[in-house]
Amino acid sequence: MDEPEIRPAIPADVPEILRLIRALAAAGERPAPLVAPVTEASVLADGFGPSAAFEVILGCRGERAVGFAQFYLTYAAWIGQRTVTIANLYVEPDERRGGLARTLVASVAKKALAAGATRLELFVEVTNPARAFYTRLGFVEMTDIRCRIEAGGMMKLAEGS
Repeated sequence: MDEPEIRPAIPADVPEILRLIRALAAAGERPAPLVAPVTEASVLADGFGPSAAFEVILGCRGERAVGFAQFYLTYAAWIGQRTVTIANLYVEPDERRGGLARTLVASVAKKALAAGATRLELFVEVTNPARAFYTRLGFVEMTDIRCRIEAGGMMKLAEGS
């Protein structure tokens, strides 16, 4: 079998990106499988154009995307360096164990270095078996505590409640 083509996503890829995001959500990497409420419009608005919040690299077989890496640039202020965070990485089950995930992460690493980043980060659930894969790639598990506030709490906070 030929290697999948690795390429940056373009706006015409939004339906395929959305399909892969939903497959990732349904894969059950959290305690209960999710149905991703994301839409084509939100992926298009947030992933493309001059104020894009993220980028996507696709692994494709012909016209079909079989894997993706979604990532964004951030800044580690306390060390004064750019950082790239991988938000999502997914490879379809039939394509796993063939090197596509590694190639996608390596492609993100190349883009990160080109952007001047000195660090590549990702968040992975404690129960996700992919943790061993990331360790093999050279990622080091951190002990940071991740905190979150959802929209309702943000609104209360912003209003001073």
